[in-house]
Amino acid sequence: MDELDKGVEEATRGLLDGRSTLVEFYRDFNAAIWPIAANRPLRGLEIEIFEALERWESSISEERPGIVAEIKRMAAAAIAPLPDPADLA
Repeated sequence: MDELDKGVEEATRGLLDGRSTLVEFYRDFNAAIWPIAANRPLRGLEIEIFEALERWESSISEERPGIVAEIKRMAAAAIAPLPDPADLA
């Protein structure tokens, strides 16, 4: 994924470090992606997280823990440092 938008990164870090609940992450993530979407299509993990949040919003309580775990895995992947190209050679 390209460099993460600062608003998306801040929302993601808040979820992962426990500063934000999933409801707060949903709000903050959506607030961060609408300006992005106004300028270009969402891509990669932006879309995947957005779609998972939509599934969470429309799910029943039994499904939610699995969706939350999936969102957290994607969020962690979104902010993971990119490998050094020299390490890939």
